Amino acid sequence: MENLKYFDLYPSDIIFEELKKQFTYFCVCKKSVPSLGSPCYKINKLNPNSGAKIDKVIKHRNGEITLCTNLGYLKFTNL
Repeated sequence: MENLKYFDLYPSDIIFEELKKQFTYFCVCKKSVPSLGSPCYKINKLNPNSGAKIDKVIKHRNGEITLCTNLGYLKFTNL
């Protein structure tokens, strides 16, 4: 996904919409990268207009992507 390479140039709602097309679930955690046991939701529950500001993008080896935002961490995955 080319938009993630330049995440600071795009509004977060565009990034969220692109991720909604690629992944089926997202996990949420306030203070750290989500892991086993973190709340996980279907991607259609994601609100792209939540006011989240993306600070950092982490690409995992298994294809998952984690966004560090001012509201917490969002990890996108396909289960």
